[in-house]
Amino acid sequence: MTELKDMLIETPVDKLITLVKERKKITLSEAASILKVTETQLEEWVRILEEHGYIELRYPTIGEPEIILKEITEEKISKKESELKKK
Repeated sequence: MTELKDMLIETPVDKLITLVKERKKITLSEAASILKVTETQLEEWVRILEEHGYIELRYPTIGEPEIILKEITEEKISKKESELKKK
């Protein structure tokens, strides 16, 4: 029997979130390479996720831009669950 998780569709943005969760920090170019998208496309996804408080794009003084996982508080999780229930 097919498991539920095998039946779910995983988008490229889901894959990005999973990648950042696993690594905690990854360069923009490395993530783009792994996900097989351009850095420009990836940066658009990161900006959207950044607006929602899930990840952050940092530009260090030296080196490449890095995607970093933000801490998600219990309060933020509860708020999101409430929003979903209303829908």
